[in-house]
Amino acid sequence: FTSFEEQNVSLTAGQHILRVEFTAEMNLDYIDIQPASGGNQAPTITSPISNQVLLEDFSAYTIDLKSVFEDDITSDNNLTYGATQLGSAFPLTIEELSTGIITIKSNQLNWNGTGTYIITATDEEGFIARDTVVFTINPVNDKPVLTSPISDKTLCQGFGSFEIDLKPVFNDIETTDNNLVYSHSGNSNISVSISNGVATISASDSWNGSESITFIATDEGSEKIEDLVLFTVKERKEFNLSETICFEDSYTFGTQTLTTSGIYVKTFNSSNGCDSIVTLDLTVRPQIIVSTSASIIKGNTYTFGSQNLTTAGLYQETFITSSGCDSTVKLNLSIENTNPTVNSALVDQTKNEDFNNFNINLNDVFSDLETPDNNLVYTFSGTNGTQVSISNGIATISSKLNWNGIETITFKATDEGGKSISDEVKITVNAQNDNPIVSKNIQDYNTLLQDFTPFTVDLKTIFSDVETTGSNLNYSVTGNNNIIIDIDGNGIATFSSTLGWTGTETLIFKAEDQSGASVTTNTQFIVSLPTGLFSTSNSTLEVFPNPTMDIVRVENQNLEEAQLFDLNGNPIEVPIESDKIDLSSLPQGVYLLKLNDRFTKIIKK
Repeated sequence: FTSFEEQNVSLTAGQHILRVEFTAEMNLDYIDIQPASGGNQAPTITSPISNQVLLEDFSAYTIDLKSVFEDDITSDNNLTYGATQLGSAFPLTIEELSTGIITIKSNQLNWNGTGTYIITATDEEGFIARDTVVFTINPVNDKPVLTSPISDKTLCQGFGSFEIDLKPVFNDIETTDNNLVYSHSGNSNISVSISNGVATISASDSWNGSESITFIATDEGSEKIEDLVLFTVKERKEFNLSETICFEDSYTFGTQTLTTSGIYVKTFNSSNGCDSIVTLDLTVRPQIIVSTSASIIKGNTYTFGSQNLTTAGLYQETFITSSGCDSTVKLNLSIENTNPTVNSALVDQTKNEDFNNFNINLNDVFSDLETPDNNLVYTFSGTNGTQVSISNGIATISSKLNWNGIETITFKATDEGGKSISDEVKITVNAQNDNPIVSKNIQDYNTLLQDFTPFTVDLKTIFSDVETTGSNLNYSVTGNNNIIIDIDGNGIATFSSTLGWTGTETLIFKAEDQSGASVTTNTQFIVSLPTGLFSTSNSTLEVFPNPTMDIVRVENQNLEEAQLFDLNGNPIEVPIESDKIDLSSLPQGVYLLKLNDRFTKIIKK
């Protein structure tokens, strides 16, 4: 046959073999052979079975196929019924319980999906009727289950914290362990925190008792299951002890031998199976060592415990205290020392400024019964303008230069036992006027040239006075005839020369204070012509104009060198050409022009 259409074939009575070949592309479920009209017909479907929509894990149920199929010749009870699954297998079982009654049930827990069955009815001659039924099994959310219940917990007080992994405790067919939501309830004193399915259990260190905690696992469909766990925390016994021992004793605490004060904690086993904690506050009385001192008058006796002492020294004795512990007393016994005395009181002194040194014999002022004068230690205090040095009991008093005023010096004598006595002397120093002094000499001026440039000297740096400031001194000068000196009110002396003068003068400078005391100092001035002002050369030089305001010219065809100097002989840089010298940048004054080996005076206006 070349098509899937109905084909009519005439056969004689008897047995025949029908061979049909088809390929996978034909997608055939079955081949139905029916007799031609006029013969026996296949059963017919009178009431098709509707497609079945069920829930996951549905309860088994039945279908009466006698109401589905009927046959004209064969009675319902003689029809043969069957069911064949099409396509991929799925876990559904269809079986005939009795003639014409089939039972449908699921044979795999929690399965859902879709499958197709062909329900058949076959008559006595082998003719078949087929009804196709689609079974759709819809999923149903399953409640989580308790797979490994948590055992009740018995703990000891102060157990710290521990973890319980809830993932092995609960299971859910649809929801993975990580997607279950874990929670708890019922706890008051026990703390529970849950993270990533792990419950952390802890409690206050001071709590004991029991309480039940419910752990809950909720799946993604909000179905939940619970596990109730009883937590029993046994009491931890705690004891406090306080003991005191002497420093030389020891205290046994469990396995410890204690010799120092402190708080000690030790754990012991108790009858309820939990540890008991004993806290010991141990006080070790310290070794009592008392140091004391006493003194006696020479020849007397000092009783110290069982000892009778008559000489100075260090002594030790052991006594029993009221607590029963030993105490050690150390005694420093000395022979009593008396204070030094003042035999001859110091006499106040009045001196003039810069007075001559004078001495005070302190051995005559102080004395001591036990310590010889030579062994007394003398010291002093209170000096400011005066100076004191002491050697072998002799105090030498001197004055600081130019100081005046009143000060009180305290002299103290200390004996070998450390006892001392003091006496005071008041020294009055009257002020005296001092002469001014020459701090440094004015230098001699031996190299000045004729008509030298004026210069200044600050006389305050030459003279000084301890009472009068430099600007308040009166300055004067004598001995000058040709050297011109002008001294201003601030002590600045300006030196200049009479025009064209050369020679030597000795000048006497004087500084006088406001009380009329004075001092003088001398200086020598030597003023001479510049060296080489004239030359033996027969060359003729003519410089014009002279005086000039800017340019001077030189008329000499044999000019080889030109150089300008001030009157102190210092060279001056100015523009010089072959026959022209520019003085326009110089101040007014007298200058020396050297032309070859001859000097000529130039006046700049």
